[in-house]
Amino acid sequence: MIRTDAVTLRRRIRGAGALLAAACIACSASTASHEPEGLAPSGVGGYRLPSAAVAELVTASPPPEPLVHARSGRVALLFREGVIDFERLARPRLGLAGFRFDPVTRTSGVEPLVTRVEVIAVDAPPGSARIEWRPSAGALLDHVHFSPDGRNLSALVVGDGTARLALFDIERGQERVLGTPVNAAWGDPCSWTAPDALLCRLVPAHLGDLPPEHPAPVLIEHGGGPAPTRTYSNLLDDDYDETLFEHYFAAVSYTH
Repeated sequence: MIRTDAVTLRRRIRGAGALLAAACIACSASTASHEPEGLAPSGVGGYRLPSAAVAELVTASPPPEPLVHARSGRVALLFREGVIDFERLARPRLGLAGFRFDPVTRTSGVEPLVTRVEVIAVDAPPGSARIEWRPSAGALLDHVHFSPDGRNLSALVVGDGTARLALFDIERGQERVLGTPVNAAWGDPCSWTAPDALLCRLVPAHLGDLPPEHPAPVLIEHGGGPAPTRTYSNLLDDDYDETLFEHYFAAVSYTH
């Protein structure tokens, strides 16, 4: 009686194991035949591309940023890029004195730039056309400001070379880009001082070529005891970093 019960028990265990294995195989086949929702079919190496709906959602342009000029009753809508161009993200940058500096454009920071500006008047009749500013030659804008009287806009034009100052006459709808390179390493390089005057930091004309690298030992002195540890980055580590900082961040003031 005991032998028969043992044989029966072993048969039941084997049967349960076979059913469990069949269930696992069926589950694996079902999972393999259905891609996760929102993903395209698997490619080489199992990499999946997002569906068109997901890609459109991620790359959509953000809502425009309003820039209000109360005295003139005008509002400038700043439309920023939805996705930063990979070429701009991949540019080599220098970490100098707490700044992440782009030596090509002489600008600091990596943020979405303005692709176009629309100017609307608060008292304009319904259906009136908006005044649009699209920078020429596929450039982008940064640090957009109204003039004190609200008749002009100023901005930094960021393209392939050193950033330039651009002025936009709102009433005429005309853009004018100045040829003098602007030094935006410190941040916003220009400010209006009068309705027809701007004060800007420019790249010095006598700046010269980039100084050659001169390797030198770094001296660290510790007098004993506990010492504070800096938690911020992009410090000036040696004499050459100081030379680069003086070269790239040098600026002269200019009133236009």
